[in-house]
Amino acid sequence: MADTEDYSDSTSAPRVTGDSRESADTNASYGESCKTTPTGIATAAKYADIIAMPRPELHHQRMDILNRAKIFAPFDALRGFDEEIDEVDKKTAVDNSVTYIKDDFSE
Repeated sequence: MADTEDYSDSTSAPRVTGDSRESADTNASYGESCKTTPTGIATAAKYADIIAMPRPELHHQRMDILNRAKIFAPFDALRGFDEEIDEVDKKTAVDNSVTYIKDDFSE
């Protein structure tokens, strides 16, 4: 089994040494042990009054999907923009291949 060090600071992950198969088991249980750290307990106590409350009621009806799609319609103008950029790149591409010419200046 892997050797682990106990960290009370929730920002630091435990250092796991040993076989990688063992470290996967140790890291999987790390998320559950955060609830028992002093920071995790303090956070749970801070929000204990609202955790068990029901979700607030909606004050207005939800927008239907078709109307929601209309909100994002301006982004349709960007469709095909990548193809236009590629087309311009092809037209303005510079041939970087090296062409050697005969040196007429040497005698």
